[in-house]
Order: sequence, then C-alpha cells, then structure tokens
Amino acid sequence: MSSTSPIRTVARALATAATVCATLMFTPAAAAADVQPPSTPGTPVVTNMTTVSVTLTWAPSTSEAAVTGYDVFRAPGSASNVAQVGTTAGNSFTDTGLSPGTVYRYQVRARDAAGNVSAFSPIAFAMTAGPCTTPPPAPGNLTILAIGATTVSLRWGIVVPSYGCSPAGFDVLRAPGTSGGTFTPIAQTGFVDTFADTTVSPNTTYRYQVRARSANGLVSGPSNIVQATTPDSCTPPLPLGSLTVTAVGTSSVSLSWAGPTNPACIAYDILRAPGTSGGTFTLVGTTSSLSLTNTGMTLNTTYRYMVQGRNLATGAVWGATNDVLATTSQGCTLVPPPVPGNLTATGSTATSVHAVAAVSRIDQISRPASAAPSSGLRGRVLEDVMP
Repeated sequence: MSSTSPIRTVARALATAATVCATLMFTPAAAAADVQPPSTPGTPVVTNMTTVSVTLTWAPSTSEAAVTGYDVFRAPGSASNVAQVGTTAGNSFTDTGLSPGTVYRYQVRARDAAGNVSAFSPIAFAMTAGPCTTPPPAPGNLTILAIGATTVSLRWGIVVPSYGCSPAGFDVLRAPGTSGGTFTPIAQTGFVDTFADTTVSPNTTYRYQVRARSANGLVSGPSNIVQATTPDSCTPPLPLGSLTVTAVGTSSVSLSWAGPTNPACIAYDILRAPGTSGGTFTLVGTTSSLSLTNTGMTLNTTYRYMVQGRNLATGAVWGATNDVLATTSQGCTLVPPPVPGNLTATGSTATSVHAVAAVSRIDQISRPASAAPSSGLRGRVLEDVMP
C-alpha cells in the first residue's frame, strides 16, 4: 500500500492555487451585451419610378454594432396595414410588381449585428407611372367653409385608394336652387382640398358636388351635396358699432357711428327716445352717411339715441348700435324789466308837464352758470311834454 508524502500533497495544492490565480488575473471579462438600437433611418426618397416599380433611397442609420441591413415596409394608398416587402444591406431598395398609376406608402427600419432594430423612418408616398384603369374614389365630407354675397368657399376630403387610380385633381359642380336643376362643372382644380366660387350672385341658393379626376382623365362618382344661400349685398355684418355724440347745442345733437356705406342700397335710421331710460324710440332722421345732426329739440333736455341699418331694396332692418345719452345746452334767456312805478309830476308850464318815473333794473337774468353776471338794464327818466 502506497502513501502520499505530506510534502508532495502541499506542493500539489500550492501549484493548483497558483494556476487558478493566474487564470483569474489574465482572463479578460466578457463584454457587455449591445442593446442600443440603431438610429432611425432618414425619410425614403423616390429616385426612380416606372409603371410597376419604385426605387427608394434614404439616409443611413448608425449603431454601436455595425448596421447589417434595412427592412422595407409598404402599404397601399393611405392604408395603415404596412407589411414587409423586402430587405437590403444598403440604404436603397427597388420595389417591383406594383400596379400602374397607384399610390403606395413606404417606411424602413435598420438592423444591427446585435439584432437590435431601429424605429420606423418617416412615411414616404410614391405613385407609379402610367395610366390606371380604375377611377379614383369620390371625395368625402364636402362642407361649406364660408358664404358671402358673391363668394362661396368649399372644402372636401381627399381619398387615396388602396389600388387603382389616385386623384390628380377635382371637378367642382354646381346646380341652382334647393332641388332640381342640373349639376354642371364650374371649375377644375389641382390636387387641393378647397375651392372658392366667386361667380355667385347675392341672395341666391346653390347646391354643390365635387368629383375626383385621375391623371389619365378617369372621373369618380360625386361627393355628398351641400347647399349654400348667399346673403343680400345690402346687409353688412352685424352689428354696427360705436355710436357717439360729437356735438351738443341748445336745440341740436350731432352723432356719428361706424358701418359700411353704400348709398345705392344702405340707409341708416336715427331713433330717439326721451329721458335717460324708458320711453319709446321714434324715427327722427335718415341718412346714407355715417353721421347726422338732429335739430329742433328743447334746451336743457336729455335724449337717448340709437342707429340701425336698413336695406333699401327689401326694407329689412339690421344691426342696431349701442344707445347714447345727450343733454341739450341750457342757453341764456333775458327777463323783461318790471314796469316803472311812482310816476310823479315835478313841474308844469302852460304848455308842458315834467314827470319822473322810478328807475327800474333787471336783477334777474336766466343764464348758464358759466356765463359772466349781467351788468343789468336800467330804466330811464321819461319826460312827457304836454302841448
């Protein structure tokens, strides 16, 4: 039976420990896993296009690990259900097998060597060349934006199809009245969603429709119908504004206000009521301008005024202004002197009598408070010479 020397056992243990220590000292630590995704690729740009293909390029992504490729996604028209249609190692891609005259939506994302993927790029739209055979869909949600006496503004929704012809422009159609009549084209627009009809007449009703038109002339069905009635050109926007008193006399009040002027069809009626409140407004003047002086009032009296517009063609009244107060001036009135008294004879001759009356004086004069006091009017001595 053999036995191991204690010295030999200790030496073997020391050698093993040294080996483990050396391994721990000189073996490099494992690198941390790369979890940082690549940067987002740039927006795809169409660099070439045929009737059945589209070539796209985009700004490349960067990553801590090498970018190994890009996934390309596509959806038809304005649909949101994108699907991957290819992968490429570089920052360009040609998508084939498409339909002529059709709109497609593209996005790309990057992948790196660690398996990380970037966010999707911004969306890019591309339309293949060549004629299509399916008309574009009808515009949606036609609405009235604004109505004036000589203008009607419209807006509609542009519908991009999943496949087939996409709209390249729109036809605007109009019919007279609330029903009946024929819709006839009045304008062709480009790829826009608004139109202003400036060929309408005041105080008239119209109906509108819009149709989409493809680049090769195929026309969609009509949109929904909208109706618009233009206002009378003699009825400006309400209300009138800022009635003010510009001058006051003992028997007159001058007024001015804001509003449009059109002597052919717009008049302004000036209304007046007594006192500071209550009472009935009555017509005291009419003008086609924006000012008027009302005369013939009583001095030192308060009145209330307002102004309203009137359509000369229809008689319709609109846009009353604010009320204003005006008090006429007090003025100045002289009071006649009293009758002289205490007439007495002071002497006589064969042919005359001398008489003296008491001097009279006007001590009361009606005058504004701001006026200077009167010096008065004095009576005079009367001499009656008798024959």
